Amino acid sequence: MGEQRSASKRPILFAIVIGAVLIAVGLAVGLAIGLRDDDDDNKANGSNNGGSTGGGPSQASYKSATGTYQYAAVVADTAVCSEIGTDILGRKRGNAIDAAVASTFCIGLLNAHSAGIGGGSFIIIYDSEKKQWHAINSRETAPAAASENMYAGDIDKSINGLYSSSCCFCYFSSCISYRNCRGDSTLVGVIVVVVVVVVVVVVVVVVVVVAAAAVVVVVVVVVVVVVVVVVAVVVVVTVVVVMVVVMVVVVVVMVVVVVVVATVVVVMVVVVVVVVVVVIVVVVVVVVVVVVVVVVVVVGLVVVVVMVVVVVVVVVVVVVEVVVVVVVVVVVVVVVVVVVAV
Repeated sequence: MGEQRSASKRPILFAIVIGAVLIAVGLAVGLAIGLRDDDDDNKANGSNNGGSTGGGPSQASYKSATGTYQYAAVVADTAVCSEIGTDILGRKRGNAIDAAVASTFCIGLLNAHSAGIGGGSFIIIYDSEKKQWHAINSRETAPAAASENMYAGDIDKSINGLYSSSCCFCYFSSCISYRNCRGDSTLVGVIVVVVVVVVVVVVVVVVVVVAAAAVVVVVVVVVVVVVVVVVAVVVVVTVVVVMVVVMVVVVVVMVVVVVVVATVVVVMVVVVVVVVVVVIVVVVVVVVVVVVVVVVVVVGLVVVVVMVVVVVVVVVVVVVEVVVVVVVVVVVVVVVVVVVAV
């Protein structure tokens, strides 16, 4: 078990690179390499070369059973990935590893659940210069916590779940909990740290954006409230000023009217007195006693009437002024209360 643990601790980057290069190539890449190199050998030797590990090439004629290819052929899980590998190997004149890497990248995008960490492969490589064949067996390595009794009592564990063989990958939470998925737990820790950092950054960005939006909203609301308050104050002040001006004008007009009315009354009284005096003087010649009595009575009545009229007018004017003053005071008080309340 100690040797198994040390073997499972091989550098994870080396395992990732080898796994990525070897995933979807298989015998198809070997066949593509052989076809291309055999074409070169046919031009020189007139026949196709094969061989085995450590041995020299053997002469054998070969003819494709499916057709003749202009450049090369690469077969992958999907047609798109096959075309990419063929384009790299044939048209771009890359080598087999170039085509394998290109096809593997494509498979990782289009068929991600069957590629990546945890996969395995077999590769057969033919070295045309040395005329040698090489076989690479890169099947999955058992996790460090695996044991010969791990499937005892539950055979289904080898097929389904985290303990199944040839698993493509596992969930982050399961990797952290059991540490029995393929690969070093350090990689899982790094992945989890990266995910946590990304989540924290996203949360911070969202919080900053929300806070900025909230600040903008608060500023806009404050500005709107200030503008509304200023406009309300201006309107109230304007209304108060207009009302005060109107009240002053009304008071002035009323004073002028009172003065005019008083003047007219005085003039009328003077005229009446003069007329009465003239009448008395004329009548006194005829009947002195009667005239005197009449004059006294008339003058008394006139004076009383005039006094009553004057008193009534003054009372009416005073009442009107008092009412106006009370109305003005009430309006001013209401305006002041409204302003204070706002």
